[in-house]
Amino acid sequence: MQEELERAKKAWEEESRSHRTTVTEENVAEVVAMMSGIPVTRIAEKESGKLQRMKEEMEVK
Repeated sequence: MQEELERAKKAWEEESRSHRTTVTEENVAEVVAMMSGIPVTRIAEKESGKLQRMKEEMEVK
């Protein structure tokens, strides 16, 4: 039984090495939003809009 478990573990490790998935910032935001109920992507969009307006306002002054 232990040997079978070791073989299965080695097979899983080899497969996981060859089939890597890249996790993006967007993936993380989706998970955070799903787990917390807070729409992280919308907050980030609002914040980036604020930063753009701040830049424009500072350039005017």
